[in-house]
Amino acid sequence: GDGLYTVDIESFAAKPVAVPDDEAFRNISKLYQHGGDLFAVCGLDAKRALWRQHAGKWEQLVGFYECDPHSRFWLPVVPLCPCRNC
Repeated sequence: GDGLYTVDIESFAAKPVAVPDDEAFRNISKLYQHGGDLFAVCGLDAKRALWRQHAGKWEQLVGFYECDPHSRFWLPVVPLCPCRNC
């Protein structure tokens, strides 16, 4: 992977998005948008984490080790939970 980019739909010009950890954002498996925030599931295997971009700043919300790795359902649910320790 090569990180996260925005693409201008009219010109198809791509620009990299600034991220807090280039290594973590090298492999992005899912992107969600909810309530104006952008959520990204980044990393591989046991080094996955859920990140949120709010007001232009990224914050790691959940490390993969904090969740059941065998559950397919935790990823869409976590962004809807207002607490840090879901």
